[in-house]
Amino acid sequence: DVAGAGGTSWAAVEAARSASPQQRAVAEAFAGWGIPTAQAIAEVRRACPDAILIGSGGIRDGIDAAKAIRLGADLVGQAAAVLESALISGEAVAAHFQTLIEQLRIVCFCTGSANLTELAQAPLLGSR
Repeated sequence: DVAGAGGTSWAAVEAARSASPQQRAVAEAFAGWGIPTAQAIAEVRRACPDAILIGSGGIRDGIDAAKAIRLGADLVGQAAAVLESALISGEAVAAHFQTLIEQLRIVCFCTGSANLTELAQAPLLGSR
């Protein structure tokens, strides 16, 4: 799991819950730290072509999931994007993922991909 920068900043979480201004300042300095998710996925896929790769960090919807898959992720992970639904009900979580699946289907249509396997091989902008 690459868990790239772009999702929940655990440094920002630690800053918010810190007990002193000094601890807050230390944590806040790292709020933007990390490798962006897209870059992390692409680099890990190049370095480990046969590994099972989970892309997470800022996967907000089906379009972000599709981008992660095209960049080399085999699976995607979500946390913050589904948390609001999880606080409501199991049905709300199911509805969240139904929306994500429909977004993925539309991305496949827009890229001429019959399925996620084909999406993973779809041309990138400028690589025709």
